[in-house]
Amino acid sequence: MRLILATLLLWCSAAFAAPSPMLSLFRDGQHLVPAAAIASAEAQNLGEIIEFIAEINDGKLVYRFTLVDPRSRNQSELTLDGVDGKVLDNHTRRLAKDAPPLALALMLQQRQQRFSMLTQLALVHNNGYLQQAELDQDLGISYLELKVLDENGSHKLAYDIEHQRQLPLLKWD
Repeated sequence: MRLILATLLLWCSAAFAAPSPMLSLFRDGQHLVPAAAIASAEAQNLGEIIEFIAEINDGKLVYRFTLVDPRSRNQSELTLDGVDGKVLDNHTRRLAKDAPPLALALMLQQRQQRFSMLTQLALVHNNGYLQQAELDQDLGISYLELKVLDENGSHKLAYDIEHQRQLPLLKWD
């Protein structure tokens, strides 16, 4: 009976200690880390990134972006391969003049900020990998909502763009 309990305990502790599949891909040296994927998307010159998502589809790491070009009012949905940053898919649509995503992209341009810079600032005291990030405005605050992945799992935080600080009231695990 002790042997069965010991085996079960060992199996359970190994299951909890195993890193997530996405964390393993971020660390394997064969896939782009999120910061490199964001830089690659910005280099496409399709506009300002307002949303980023890292996900595994059919066992492959992909990065999804929403980019908005305030001049043309185009919104692009861009998907990059997690290995080499190659564009896998790109759909573009025109936005209405009062579309919230357009206001977010204009805000970035007016502040002369880039999505990559904001994510770096938001994660300066965090050792995890960015799994998801989205610009938002609510109650007069422009912020970046982030989902970060590390050894302990995923956790969310919010970063005030104007004051360049983490928003403690919007931090949750």
